[in-house]
Amino acid sequence: MTSKQLEESVAYLKGKGFDNPEFGIILGSGLGKMVAEIES
Repeated sequence: MTSKQLEESVAYLKGKGFDNPEFGIILGSGLGKMVAEIES
């Protein structure tokens, strides 16, 4: 990931109201099923 891509991602998330998250989940690591567990 380039610095520009990172900055664009940060700007996008801040625009969606995620400017001070308490935690984050990185998907693509085989943990996708964990999201369903958290949402339930």
